[in-house]
Order: sequence, then structure tokens, then C-alpha cells
Amino acid sequence: MITRENGIFICYRREDASSAAYIIDRRLRDAFGERAVSVDYRGFKSGNEWRVDTQAILKCAVAVVVIIDNQWLSIGKKRFKDPDDPVRRELELAL
Repeated sequence: MITRENGIFICYRREDASSAAYIIDRRLRDAFGERAVSVDYRGFKSGNEWRVDTQAILKCAVAVVVIIDNQWLSIGKKRFKDPDDPVRRELELAL
């Protein structure tokens, strides 16, 4: 788990930004170390535990990288209205 001293959290939508998230994750880990970066496909528990993990990680994060691509608004318009949307939840916790 990341700590307050080294925490970078990557927020993205799997449907449209998985490739970008992977590349950014790899480059950030190369620059800041393996434990410095948190992204959902590495180390998150399955099921509803991601909410607990995400909240704990975002409390310690010193930076949040939000990946926005050309489908962000078209996908997000209706999904951001859903309080259980994972990306909405991550952004709310980050803010």
C-alpha cells in the first residue's frame, strides 16, 4: 500500500483508458519506485473491498493522476450521476 510520503494514485475508466493507465503506471513506477504508485489492477482486493482500499489509499496519496480521453464526457455524462460509479467515487474521495 502507498504511504503519505510516496503515494500516487491513478484514476481512469477501464473501458477507454486501460492502455494509457498501464503506460503511465509503468513510467511512474520506473521514476518513483514500485511501491509509489497505486492502480486498481495491481493489489486491489476483489468485490466491495475496493471501496475500502481506495479510500485508505486516497487518504495517503500526495498526487492523483486522472486519465481523461476523448470518450470521457460521452461515457461520464450519465455515469457520473450514479453515486456508485467507481470513477466518480475515486474523484470525490480525491477531492
